[in-house]
Amino acid sequence: MEDKVAGLVLLGFGVWIKVHGDAIMQILGSSAGHMLNVSYFCIIGGCFLTLLGFFGCCGTIKESKVLLMMYFIAVSMIFIGEIICAIVILIFKSIFHCCGLNNYTDFEGSYYQIEKGRLYPKSCCRNPFSADCDGLSTSNDVIYTELAQIPLQA
Repeated sequence: MEDKVAGLVLLGFGVWIKVHGDAIMQILGSSAGHMLNVSYFCIIGGCFLTLLGFFGCCGTIKESKVLLMMYFIAVSMIFIGEIICAIVILIFKSIFHCCGLNNYTDFEGSYYQIEKGRLYPKSCCRNPFSADCDGLSTSNDVIYTELAQIPLQA
């Protein structure tokens, strides 16, 4: 049942973003235009979760092994996909040495900066264990100050 509710909420959020994209652009600014593409992922994910919840509910009510097996396989695949995404993100971060979406200034005014009193997290440092990695030094020798360039192969 939770899958269906979560799916419907995600679907509704995606439709809301798609319908009110202009208002969102006014609030976030024109540089956040790529954020509107999230609506497609929300709509697709919401439909998938709703369908998945439907299979789970029908399988339970009818005591159908086939529907319950489909539900189990789908939930297992989602779980494995989440693990793979986490691994890929960790590898990407360690290979390309990123610090924020653009650079270390992305953390200005963030909850992290307000709570910790640091300009950036230790993951932005070239050597996180160095004494220079104090969260205040913005030297190129201490932190990654530019967006990581991903080499594209032709």
